Amino acid sequence: MNPFVLLVRAVALALLLALMAALAGCAATPDMPSGRTDALTGFWRLPDNQGVIELVRCQTRADALCGRLVAHDGPDNARDYSHPDVWAWGERVCGGQVVFDARVQPETGVWQGRVYVRAEGAIYHAEIAAAGPDRLDVLLYEGASVDEGVSVVIGAAMGNLPDPVDLGYLAVRAAAGRELLAREQVWRRIDAVPGRCDR
Repeated sequence: MNPFVLLVRAVALALLLALMAALAGCAATPDMPSGRTDALTGFWRLPDNQGVIELVRCQTRADALCGRLVAHDGPDNARDYSHPDVWAWGERVCGGQVVFDARVQPETGVWQGRVYVRAEGAIYHAEIAAAGPDRLDVLLYEGASVDEGVSVVIGAAMGNLPDPVDLGYLAVRAAAGRELLAREQVWRRIDAVPGRCDR
């Protein structure tokens, strides 16, 4: 077998193992008392006129936070065709999920989850930290998922060699996406939601 093919397969396998090890440390989070999630629940204005979300405890996990868009600048019946998941195309923008399964890291108090930025048509990894009762500091970054690593390994095993540039970008996102590809946002708490569209 070609030495280059063997090298690419070995790198892909090493990348997959590194991703699995990194995600394994974040996978198990003990149940948090409801007060821990309740401190962040409520309405939060997103930057850059992205709208207002409501953070609540997720229906599937009481120790996780989820957020849906409850107000935005567009029409109430606007449809979303920017979502990276094509199965979500055509869904109403209002009421759409923005924050996915954010779970607190007990040692730091930072919440880790995913955030959908509709203006960019992308879902980012996120770290959400309370910076006071009315402010959340949010760090968005491109990470890499185990699914991506598995796809690369399966493709390489079947003889479909990944593009070296794509493989390198995946490796950077997996190893240092937070450090190299992150940007910060500030979310501000509001008490009343003008023009609420999800009712």
